[in-house]
Amino acid sequence: MNISMNIPAKKLKGKFMKPGDVTYLTELDEQFVEDLKNVESSTQFAGFLETWNYWLDDESKKLEGKDWSRMASLLTDCRKEGVIPEDKHMPAIALAMPEKITKVSVIKNEFMVPWGCAYKRLREDGLIDF
Repeated sequence: MNISMNIPAKKLKGKFMKPGDVTYLTELDEQFVEDLKNVESSTQFAGFLETWNYWLDDESKKLEGKDWSRMASLLTDCRKEGVIPEDKHMPAIALAMPEKITKVSVIKNEFMVPWGCAYKRLREDGLIDF
């Protein structure tokens, strides 16, 4: 059984999204954040990591099997604190801001376009290779 099946489908908007699934109107960054906010247990966390595996950094992939309550606490600290001590919160930072999603989000915000549009243009221009 696929572990991501433990999370209700309505909560996994980014389910199995790969580069070929991204359209010009895709808001992958928003889907990612929404899915992360909906994680409530270690089982759901495992499903989240599996679902978003392609887009996660290596640091985030190391979190598989970790206790969700600890990660939830770190993420809460990250959201509350203005300056985050990297040594303590590195796993949460890597999870909250995956490099692949963040690189495209910077362009999305700069040019006020959908995430998918920024992603496709960056790929077409050879500025990203994921």
